[in-house]
This record gives sequence, structure tokens and C-alpha cells, in this order.
Amino acid sequence: MKAIVAMDPNRVIGNKGKIPWHISEDFKWFKQCTLDQSIVVGFRTFAGLPKLRDRNVFVLDCSATACYNAGFTIKNKQGLEGILEPFRPDFPPSIEVYSKWERWVCGGAKTYSLLLPYCNEIYVTHVLDKYEGDTFMPPFEHLMPNSKILREEKDFRLVKYWVTEVEDLI
Repeated sequence: MKAIVAMDPNRVIGNKGKIPWHISEDFKWFKQCTLDQSIVVGFRTFAGLPKLRDRNVFVLDCSATACYNAGFTIKNKQGLEGILEPFRPDFPPSIEVYSKWERWVCGGAKTYSLLLPYCNEIYVTHVLDKYEGDTFMPPFEHLMPNSKILREEKDFRLVKYWVTEVEDLI
């Protein structure tokens, strides 16, 4: 799995259920990466999204008050897909249903916290200005120690982070 996110210097990713900035180039980048792919989002993130065409959207919906202990129900546009048990070693089995499509983790903060340990890449748009926010990107840098700047603009910097693969060491 891969992840994609935009965050400001204070790790803000949202404010009152919305993205606090509007950077059209970042929206184009998100579309380019996720078009004809599967995306995985939390319920609150899904509620704030516009209709995303040509993507298979999986929504992680808390099945109990203590989400991290109880697991999640995965739903997509076809209906219930199964139960996601976050701490199983063979996780995530239910998302494999659409294995021909790349799977992208797209937020929010709880979903990133839960799924980033299972991702091998994350693409981060570092928004250069600071914004008010109530939702923050959890730390991920310790999981993906490699990074490369892919693009620099006046308002943002796009960086790819990844896990060192065994092949990289040979």
C-alpha cells in the first residue's frame, strides 16, 4: 500500500472537516496518483470528500467506541466487504479484494495512524504556509527513513518517503 497526504509545517491536515488550503496543483497530483485505483479513507474523511470518479473507495467505519481495539468495518460502493482487524500479521486481507488496483491510504489522522505501518511509500505535499487546524498528521518519518524531493513550487514541496527494501541493500 501507499499513502498520500498534504500537511503544513505544523502537521495540520484538516480543519473542521475540510482541507484548510486550496492548492490546485496538489489536487491534480492527488487525482493523478489515485485515478483508477483503490483509496482507503476513514468515515469522517469520506464525509468531506467530493464524489471521486474512477476510484474504488473503501471507507473504514468504527464498529465500536474503541476503534483501535474493536477493529473496523470496511465498506465500499458495492457494500460490506468484511471486518478489518488492525493488529493481525496478515493484515489487511479485505482490501486485497481489488488487488489489480493500487491501494492508497488517504486519511484522516486515525486512518493514517492505523495503516501507515503497512505502507511502503508515502507521498507528502509539504504546504509551506501555516494554517489553523484541528486534525494533524501522525509521525511517519521513523517508518520511512528514505526521502526524495520530487517537486518544489513557491507554495509547496512534494516529497516521496519510502521504506528501505532488501533489494536496495544489495
